[in-house]
Amino acid sequence: MNKRILIASLAFAVSLSAIAQEETMPKAYANGLFFDFIPKELLGDGNTISVVPTEQGRIMRIQLKDSTMLTDELRQRAMPEEKIENIDEIKRAIELIETRDRLTHGEIAEPSVGDTLPDFRCSDINDKEWSKADLVGKVVVINVWYSGCGPCIKEMPILSQWKTDYPSVVFLAATFHDKALTKQLATKYSFNWHQLHSDRLFTGWINGKGYPLTMVIDKVGKIRYSAHGTNEHSRAQVLETIVSSMNE
Repeated sequence: MNKRILIASLAFAVSLSAIAQEETMPKAYANGLFFDFIPKELLGDGNTISVVPTEQGRIMRIQLKDSTMLTDELRQRAMPEEKIENIDEIKRAIELIETRDRLTHGEIAEPSVGDTLPDFRCSDINDKEWSKADLVGKVVVINVWYSGCGPCIKEMPILSQWKTDYPSVVFLAATFHDKALTKQLATKYSFNWHQLHSDRLFTGWINGKGYPLTMVIDKVGKIRYSAHGTNEHSRAQVLETIVSSMNE
């Protein structure tokens, strides 16, 4: 009897192992379809490529210029979604990247150092309305971020300390995320700046140059510092610009 139970248990374990092996991590995604290989015929020819990070690994997202490039042969080689582990999480990750790419090319070009900050109107997570008029006579720092930006998340505790150290400075953080998610993330990472949600203007200034974007605006509304990306050196430059602008 015990021998029969052991054999049955082994058979069940083998069947579970086979099912687990059938669930495969996709390597590529194009027009709603997943592939366990990189379709080389879709690379180039005006198609754009972006990397989608997930908890299971990275997926190459291929944005097709012409959907007819996805031939019947390729469609037949696509992975069944039921064979993909954590498919819902993967789809959310892809949706985030698609939203990011769609919104990071704004109608208004990113202003340069020396330019005047253009007018804007945004709401923060506490329902306060912000515009350029609220910043007159104040030193302002703007940080543009999103949840998929590792360096953005990593520097949040440092940025929060700035708000404590320089209470007279207006610190605005802008993201394309909606109010609920922005509030959730700001709480999770203790990011204490004024959080502007559902942003379209500042997010558009990313324009493929990378997150985060950090700007310092002086008391007369002139942009004194602007840079994409972050590291210890760039943060030191931001602080130097903040202090010099405060003393003018």
